[in-house]
Amino acid sequence: MAISYDDIERFTISCRNVSKTIIELQKILEKHKNDNIIVFPLNNKVSTLAVAITGFQHPEIQICYGQLLLYNEKGYSQPGSDFYCFRFEDEDWGLEC
Repeated sequence: MAISYDDIERFTISCRNVSKTIIELQKILEKHKNDNIIVFPLNNKVSTLAVAITGFQHPEIQICYGQLLLYNEKGYSQPGSDFYCFRFEDEDWGLEC
């Protein structure tokens, strides 16, 4: 039997757009600015990058990254023809490159 917590806040982030994910994370941080915040990026590389940038912008939060125990190479994903390229200079993330 799974434990259910009614007070868990749920939210949706973009797995394709770093800026949108940062904005969503900042909304949550503003809402909980007096709380102890620990962020666990558990999605893809794009959302993990957004968590890292948010961490640089908000050094008061803690970031925990879980190292995987087993890598599912056979069932991981299918290669595609698209890729994502981000230029930090093109974004106003408040970071110095």
